[in-house]
Parts: sequence; C-alpha cells; structure tokens
Amino acid sequence: MSYSQTIKERLCAEKPNKLCCRKALINGILVASAKADTEGLITVKLSGKTVIDRFRQLIEEAYRQTPTVTPLAGGGHSALVSFRSKSAMRYLAEVEEAPDYPFGEDFVCQGCRAAFFSGVFLGCGQISDPQSGYRMDFAPVARVAQLAVLFAGNGVPALLTKRKGRDILYYRSVEGISDWFGIIKLVDVYFDMQNAFFTRELNNVTNRQNNCTIRNIQRSVQSVSKQVDLIRQLQDKQLMSLLPDELRETAELRLKYYDYSLSQLALASNPPLTKSGLNHRLRKIMEFAEEALTKKDT
Repeated sequence: MSYSQTIKERLCAEKPNKLCCRKALINGILVASAKADTEGLITVKLSGKTVIDRFRQLIEEAYRQTPTVTPLAGGGHSALVSFRSKSAMRYLAEVEEAPDYPFGEDFVCQGCRAAFFSGVFLGCGQISDPQSGYRMDFAPVARVAQLAVLFAGNGVPALLTKRKGRDILYYRSVEGISDWFGIIKLVDVYFDMQNAFFTRELNNVTNRQNNCTIRNIQRSVQSVSKQVDLIRQLQDKQLMSLLPDELRETAELRLKYYDYSLSQLALASNPPLTKSGLNHRLRKIMEFAEEALTKKDT
C-alpha cells in the first residue's frame, strides 16, 4: 500500500461526530473531484476501496440515497461514484462562479476546516513517503483557482504547474507539507515529516557539533510525539478529567500547540511557567497516562 493510501485510510477512520463537519468533509471531496452534468447528475472519481466506501456512506447519510458506484478499468481500485442532490449542485455552482470563493464562511465550527481539508486530500491529494522526499500534489478535476485561494488563505500557499495539460497544485518543502497536515490535525504525519527532515539533515552533516544538535532536536520531536499520543489516548478514553486542573490545562495546551518547544509552551501557559516547571508537569502527565491507560486496558 502506498504512503498516500495509508494516509487516506487513516483519514477515513476519523469519523466526525458533528453534522456540520460531515458536510464539510463531503464538500471538500466534491470541490476536489466532482463533475456535474446539465441534468443534475454529480459524478466523483475516487481511488481506493476504503475511500470509495467512506464517501458512499457519507452520501447515504447526508442525502438519504444510495449512490451508483461504477468501477473503472485499469486497476488501482478506482471508481466513479454518482448521485443526485440539488443542494450539492447549488454548492458546486456557487464555488465555480467565484474564483475567490470565501471558503470558511460556511464552516460552522473549528472542526469544519479540518474536515474540509481532509476531503480535499481524499478527493485529489497524493503524497510521497517522507523517507524518499518531500512531495505533495493536488490534481483537482476543476476549481483549481478556488483551491489555490483556500490554501493561501489558510497559510499554506501552494505552487501551480501543468502536467499532461492538467493544472496541479503542489508542495516541495517539509514546512509546507507539515503545516498542511497540521490543519487537518493529523499530527502523526506532521511528526513523520519532521523526523524525516531531521534524519536527512543528520545524514548530510559532518560536523560533530551539528550532529549532536540535530540528534537533540530529533529526540525532542520524538518526545513531543509520545506526549501528544498519550494525551490523545487519555482524551479518547475520557480520562482527562482525572488529572488535576493544572496538569489537565498543560495537557490541553500541549495538544493545541504540539509544534511548540518547551520554552514556547511554558510562555503560552497561564500564568507563564518556567521551562523546568513545565517539564515537571509533562513528566507527571506521562506517568499518569501510562498508569491510567494500563489500568483501563486491563
């Protein structure tokens, strides 16, 4: 399985609880990969069985109808998913009429933006394994200008090129790709990119002092990744409330600012903490998490 498909399967496993977020997820897929004919039939080309099944389920839930799935020849588990919806047609028409369509104004909650970006990636995104390079492409069937505005407006401007006569939005930097996945809150990919970057830099550095510095940064990234993972498990298993107030506040802060250093996170605390004070709290949180999660599993 390709790295792109692995990411898409993880996105499909994230099922928004709120109706507004599910709608945003559908809209993201539609903007990325939907075509509509003059008779009101919307056709979406998707790849990967998991993605196709997830989109079909979303359509059934949102529009109370079973879409038609037509497999495409050539392998790759690609298919055309077709359905009819007046509201979806109106939405696509609004987007297409405005090159600078104001994405975000119709987002109801904070989770809608992450859901919409997830839909765009499911619909037309591809990413290389970070161990082999930093490359992420978006090949929408149309509405390229609108997606370019969306990306730039959210702090992740993309470059534009043509490939085989088709407009492509793309990224070639670890910063751009990391920030993009930060928006959809897929922090594991964020850390994958950072770790790959530091590993590559480490291999290129010959000076001992620089090697030591990069290893320290890499250890820091790995430490933060473990903290975020354990705190998310506490949150998922509804154990956060068992933490003392000051530790719970620090845990929530680490989740919100997972890309902050200890010094930055200490200053972001209310009231601000010393670096050693914050580190002490994080150690306490990790000890609690490891013990509480072990008890929960048994």
